[in-house]
Amino acid sequence: MAGWAIVAIPAADDPVYKISSEKVPHLTLMYLGDQEGNPSEVKMASFLKHVAETSLDRFHLQVDRRGTLGPDNADVVFFRKTQQVQDLKSIRANLLTNRAISDAYNSVDQYPEWTPHVTLGYPTSPAKEDDRDYPGIYGVYFDRLALWTGDFEGYEFELSPQPDEFSPEVAMSATLAGFLEEQGVELKHHGVKGMKWGVRKKRKNAVQKSTDRKEAERALSKPIEAMTNKQLKTANNRLQLERSYKELTKNPTFIEKVAKGNNSVRTLLGVGGTAVAAAALYNNKDLRNIVKGGATLINDFMRSQGAREAGYYTASTIQKSIRR
Repeated sequence: MAGWAIVAIPAADDPVYKISSEKVPHLTLMYLGDQEGNPSEVKMASFLKHVAETSLDRFHLQVDRRGTLGPDNADVVFFRKTQQVQDLKSIRANLLTNRAISDAYNSVDQYPEWTPHVTLGYPTSPAKEDDRDYPGIYGVYFDRLALWTGDFEGYEFELSPQPDEFSPEVAMSATLAGFLEEQGVELKHHGVKGMKWGVRKKRKNAVQKSTDRKEAERALSKPIEAMTNKQLKTANNRLQLERSYKELTKNPTFIEKVAKGNNSVRTLLGVGGTAVAAAALYNNKDLRNIVKGGATLINDFMRSQGAREAGYYTASTIQKSIRR
């Protein structure tokens, strides 16, 4: 490829390699033109690495049709306008928040609209003959991002697998489904009504992220220079709260002491039924040490039982004693 480009690269075992005559089949996300000697090369690569690690997972695009594109009559596959394509448009917008990438992109004449496609060949170097049992391309699975600064080479970054999403095997099943449907073969599902190819149901016992956590993750997916003050504050607050919680709960001794104290107080108050049981805690130093975590329960019990009238062992006295 002449000039620099930011591209998505298919997985090494994707069938597109058996058909495309390109040295490395790819999906061009941004064409940057001739940037040889650009002093911001490392900055662009670092930002792309950040995007690959935080904003984009491996993805599968469904082929819409095969046709020609551009003045060179390139033989290409066009992709369906699915949610994955919309996500890639958001990634393109995110990339343009980086000054170095934006300057390089705007230094070259661009088509008015981005058309996601993978080139299979040209009239001078046609696509390879597809001699597989099930010919045709019905989807492409991508697992890498790259900034190419030379002949199909440059900086390359692995994308993380999507949790509970397409694996190469599932992507292949979707590809086969597309082929069979195109050939007029009726597909019948046997299982849960409404199930779809390559889509897994959410597990009932899966932990659902809170709205606050999702909001913080959306803020953190942006580079810091693109975050508003509100987003930065949201992200910082969430990180600080989670860090504090983890610090407080990582010590099992603290948690066990509170739990043991609560249970001991409940047992004693349940058996005694009067302020006398609470007073027993005051007179027993060993018990006081055990039930430090149950001071609040004592206080509540004393108020509910009218213990202030039963003797001088008031809730506040017992609570202070337990804290010794």
